[in-house]
Amino acid sequence: MARPPTSSEYNAWRNAKARCENPRHPQYPSYGGRGITMAPEWRTNPTRFLADMGPRPSPEHSLDRIDNEGPYAPGNCRWATMAEQMRNTRDNRWYTYQGETLCLFDWCHRYQIDMGTMRRRLGLGMPFAEAILLRPSKGHNFSGMYTQVSDAAMDRGMDALEAKMAHTPLTIEEPVNEG
Repeated sequence: MARPPTSSEYNAWRNAKARCENPRHPQYPSYGGRGITMAPEWRTNPTRFLADMGPRPSPEHSLDRIDNEGPYAPGNCRWATMAEQMRNTRDNRWYTYQGETLCLFDWCHRYQIDMGTMRRRLGLGMPFAEAILLRPSKGHNFSGMYTQVSDAAMDRGMDALEAKMAHTPLTIEEPVNEG
């Protein structure tokens, strides 16, 4: 019996097919489980997949569906970088600031803000313009990275005022004084 191909293109085809067709695959619920399929001409023919897709441009590229609700099929797939794929997710959120609309990933990249920090700020109801402009305070460090006192406190399940009053070492600032 011949050994199956092991190219990166073949692996991309095999993994996409498994996500769509194998209920035991960990990602099946997000693909086959919600109706994502593979085009009939690709399902049993990795050579046809490669002919339609062409070679993977670089190790930084992986298989991406252009329409996330559509199938793995000619015309709906491309080789994309992680940055391109982050802009093309079904749960992406788009924000308009100063007349420009970008996805959260691009805003975070432009303003050099950690995605997790932005998600926490927005999840707390902070307006986008405030969340994107709030810069990390210099001089304190929490879990190895600079952060706002409020972000660090939230990670510990308390608000910033509670953290300051409890003398939790989140900042070099003094605790709030009660008159």
